[in-house]
Amino acid sequence: MLATQATVLCRLRSLSLTSHLSRTGAMKLPNGLTYVTATALAVLLSACGGGGGSSTSAGNSQQAQALSADQQIFEHEELNGGTYALGVSLPFGGGNLVSGVNYFYSTSTGGISASPSAAGSQVETSQATSLDSALALPAFATTRYLLGSKVVVRSATARRAVSYVGSSVRTDSYADDGSTVVQSSLFSNFSETPLSGMIDNAPEELQANYQIDDWVSANNFSANAQWLSGAAYTKRQGALAGDTYFALDCTNSLPAKITTSTATTPCQTQVNLDGFFPVTLKNSNFHPYETDFSADGAISVINGVRMWVANAPLPAAQNGTTSYRIYYELNGNVYMGALEKDGTPYKYPQRDGSVVAYYIGLNQAAVNSIQQGLITGATVPGSQAGSVAEVGTVDLFGIGGHGVNGALAPADLQAHYGNPVGLNGGGQTIALIEAPSSGNVEDDLAVYSQYFNLPPCTAANGCFQHLDLSNGALVAASADWGAEVELDTQMAHAMAPGPRSLSSRLKVQASPTCSPQLIMLPYFLA
Repeated sequence: MLATQATVLCRLRSLSLTSHLSRTGAMKLPNGLTYVTATALAVLLSACGGGGGSSTSAGNSQQAQALSADQQIFEHEELNGGTYALGVSLPFGGGNLVSGVNYFYSTSTGGISASPSAAGSQVETSQATSLDSALALPAFATTRYLLGSKVVVRSATARRAVSYVGSSVRTDSYADDGSTVVQSSLFSNFSETPLSGMIDNAPEELQANYQIDDWVSANNFSANAQWLSGAAYTKRQGALAGDTYFALDCTNSLPAKITTSTATTPCQTQVNLDGFFPVTLKNSNFHPYETDFSADGAISVINGVRMWVANAPLPAAQNGTTSYRIYYELNGNVYMGALEKDGTPYKYPQRDGSVVAYYIGLNQAAVNSIQQGLITGATVPGSQAGSVAEVGTVDLFGIGGHGVNGALAPADLQAHYGNPVGLNGGGQTIALIEAPSSGNVEDDLAVYSQYFNLPPCTAANGCFQHLDLSNGALVAASADWGAEVELDTQMAHAMAPGPRSLSSRLKVQASPTCSPQLIMLPYFLA
């Protein structure tokens, strides 16, 4: 059974962990740190389940009647352990879970002991619990807020206060000092849906964030797992209550210095906003992703701080919830941040790539169900050949591709580049140098080859070889390029599928001269 009090990793802004993922993950600080998960994951878990009618006193019944429908659903979960979410990082291709690289944990608001309608504002403390005792929890980053001329920190386990405003639920998130309110939210439009039967048949809106079918195909979750009695999930919508200013590490120079304290990385020292622009922000691959000019915003004094605020919001791809870039002067330097305005509805990125206006969560019984279905000792490669055939074929790109969903198939690539019929790479060596990855490249290449009717390229037939000179060093989740490495490998085989021998094969070799962050696998494919 779970010791269930853990923080939610998603965008429920009243939670600190959530706050972080929305801030660093949703802001997509392009240093690759979508912490956890860039993260940042996560589906709210609603409490209680089973509906169990409880024999309450007349006084309590009258009190319950005074609550709105939203507040009743809220209490149904919070008085029974809290609202839950999951943080999940599985290996590419499935298989064994490795502590320090993979994780599978639940998070919870912590729950309340009394109704805010009767006892006043209630304080919750969020916590995180690994669903597999052999897997360590990941490191949770902090969220920083700009309050006047002061930067304050809220960590993953910081507290929040819960109260009722009209028919809505209000949350006030505290900084680590336990008393300074850094973010306030109003939640409404609650609903609760019971869960029963097979877990991998869960409603689509739940699987949009928790891709249970993928867990099963990766051999990390039981295909026969069922929801326990009382399992349920809730939905809710939320909005900011008050302007909220986030303090972020600036990424205009690389490598970016990522911090967790009140000392965020400045964009430029010993300068003011008048001489600061233009500024270009870059991602971890040194590619620019945002350039701001002075005319793109306006400078004013806000809460005693001289600040530039953008006229237009950031692209939705950078932040689900509507937010605005800010730069501000502090201690003679210029820093970067983001503003989310009073009344802005929260948006929640899902694992399937969609963005929705509601937050989903599971209750404790649902988390217990998932824990029972988790397979922690799987050794069989997860991407079973043929499973890709279940993917739909809607043309998403309009480019005439013959691959899945209109993507380019090997034949399309060869036609585009005008490959002569006899030039298929047979007997030749192809070398690809790649970033670190935990992916099962050979297994996924086999699936790709089978789907597109390419000649098999495996270690068994002498086409594929993986030489790892990294001494088995683990790949950190924040530095795992698994999908990119698999993509490169598949494209190489698509362009040059000709026959290979033991002397000309697809080699995967790790360079011993790589930096510690790039130890695992520069790949040489021959």
